[in-house]
Amino acid sequence: MKLSLLIFFIFQLKLFPNIVINEFMALPEGEEPEWIEIYNYSGEEQLITSLQICDSSTCKTIDNIQLKAHSFNIFTKDTNALKSAYDIPTTAHLFETSIPILNNSGDQIIIKIDYLTIDSLFYDKSVLLDGASTERKNYLRPANSKINLSPSQDENNATPGKKNSNLAYPYDLAIDSIFTDDNNDIYIRLYDIGFQSPADFTLDIFADFNRNGEKDLNEGLLAEYLDWNAADYSMKLKYDHMTLFDGVEFFGEISIVIQVSSTLDENYENDRMDFIFSLESLSGTVLINEIMFEVGDNSAEFIELYNKSDFMINLKNWQVLDKFYYKSNNNSFIDKNLILKSGDYAVIAWDSLLFDKFPELKDEEKVYISSDNISLNNDQDLLILISSNHHIIDSLTYSETQHDENLLVTKDISLERFNLLNSNQTDDIWTSSADPDGATPLRTNSVSQKLTSKYFVRIEPNPVSFKNDYQQMQILYNIPFPSSFIDLVIYDEFGNEIFVIADALYSEQSGSFLWNGTDKEGREVPEGLYICSFSARKSVTNEIYYAKKLIVIGNS
Repeated sequence: MKLSLLIFFIFQLKLFPNIVINEFMALPEGEEPEWIEIYNYSGEEQLITSLQICDSSTCKTIDNIQLKAHSFNIFTKDTNALKSAYDIPTTAHLFETSIPILNNSGDQIIIKIDYLTIDSLFYDKSVLLDGASTERKNYLRPANSKINLSPSQDENNATPGKKNSNLAYPYDLAIDSIFTDDNNDIYIRLYDIGFQSPADFTLDIFADFNRNGEKDLNEGLLAEYLDWNAADYSMKLKYDHMTLFDGVEFFGEISIVIQVSSTLDENYENDRMDFIFSLESLSGTVLINEIMFEVGDNSAEFIELYNKSDFMINLKNWQVLDKFYYKSNNNSFIDKNLILKSGDYAVIAWDSLLFDKFPELKDEEKVYISSDNISLNNDQDLLILISSNHHIIDSLTYSETQHDENLLVTKDISLERFNLLNSNQTDDIWTSSADPDGATPLRTNSVSQKLTSKYFVRIEPNPVSFKNDYQQMQILYNIPFPSSFIDLVIYDEFGNEIFVIADALYSEQSGSFLWNGTDKEGREVPEGLYICSFSARKSVTNEIYYAKKLIVIGNS
């Protein structure tokens, strides 16, 4: 008995492999009924004893029908109304029967023959258009991807009984979807929507740092030449985000552009897809630098942030939470692009009264007025800065005891951080603003010790030509620590490691290194752009001083 059932199952699969859901009308206008078109693209007539048309919850059964070779077969509850709406060719076959109600927001359509699923598709409102049918582009490919479904482009907004207006090109490689996993690795799903498969293609990934929509110098992350497996209609690629963004001087949200190209591809409209990616931000890259928490009736509470890193950082979808918001799990986000270059400040305020006190801030792009109901307590509260990746970047507990003890009145006077190199949260890095306005939003703190001004990493000469002018270049440094462990690495413009000059080398506060322009194999590097990555770690406290410098080499 089991053997006979298996033979029957295999026979059914081979008997009806070429019957598909080809077109459907879910949002008709006027008196037009809903309808579903089934296409038999085989060269043989199919005799069906029991055809079922189903949605996600119900099935309608039609017994004993014939689907002729290469025939369009339309199922609807009112064939006369359908013929009044369209000029349907006489070669098409109309079946007046009840069909499942097609939901306006999305649904599943399934066709079964003798209770065996032959074809199915899922649709949502993105492929629906009022008064237009939804067409399948390639009947040889599954419709489980939205990329194979599209509203009709026909002048009559539908093609019942005719070739679909959106019929696929002979060669058409498309990007189906892009997504990330819990590790923030990037997955790209490609779809071969054409009737023939390409032999090979190129995949490009670039980060649109300047937001002009184009691939510019230093924005390329990957250019890869790949073979397409002709046996598959889809391909999933995975890229480790740490490798992809190695050497990238940017953190926060950034638009990533994926593009595929093939010499045979005849449709360029689906070759590119943009998506927003959040680069993981390191703790301590952005500091809470100033806090205004005790204000009068005509002032606003605010905090000031400072980008301590050498990277450009986008604060979009970052959170600033106090103790109440942190414990209540309320979601409060910076909902716009707030881009900080290295050394930039940003102000987050909770009332536009900020502009009454500081009118010069009104048109500043780096001021964000939040609609959240955070209220900074006048004494003893928690502040937490969280990145879009849900990582804590900075946190502290502030108190009125951190004000200058000699001040009689502290209202409308902020707390300022006076040591940007020290990121611990002890009281001795905070004190009262000494500015006449009582605060310094978007300005250097009035009490800042300016410890960073005399520290540097400098390259001489730069630009350089090793071939004609110099045998070596000098990398000089002066760092904040009397002793430290130094890492110094040269990368090319794509983030590939070229040469390691120092690896955890114990050093005094000042010094220099030499580089002769060769790679790890002793070969002379070609002309172009290179990155000098310098980091010094204090031997006792593990504080980090970090700098990146651009090197320009011309060997001609």
